[in-house]
Amino acid sequence: MPNKSPEQQQTFDLLLARGMKMIFSDETAPKIAKAVSSGDPAKGLQSMTNAIVNKIYETAKSSGKQIPREMIPSLSLGLMSQVAEAAQAAGVEVSDEAIVEAFKGLTEQQVDRSLKRGTRTPEEVQGAIDKVGGQQAPQEQQGGLLQ
Repeated sequence: MPNKSPEQQQTFDLLLARGMKMIFSDETAPKIAKAVSSGDPAKGLQSMTNAIVNKIYETAKSSGKQIPREMIPSLSLGLMSQVAEAAQAAGVEVSDEAIVEAFKGLTEQQVDRSLKRGTRTPEEVQGAIDKVGGQQAPQEQQGGLLQ
């Protein structure tokens, strides 16, 4: 979500921190390593990131708060990079290609869910895709995710 207001940036940072706390917890970190090392690493990354994003979303919703829809892709990307780091910290090899494939799959999954729920129109989805398209690809951020 480029060009965030200070309030949006604060919300984003808080949500990312909550996700990171989940990712690096004693309960979740071993699940991440298992999911990413079992079979297809991209599917493991996608699955674990989706579960964490959903948990954050549902927790906010149950507290009467709403995460701005336009923040979900950026939040997902940030959390996916942390999921990949957690897997690597556990000794699991994660390629840049797996991260890119996982992010594409997660984005498609989120778009499908939005369209099925009727929470977004196809035009809104295209606008969101266009906005995210202006962001760097995962492997290009901060000199590469896997460094």
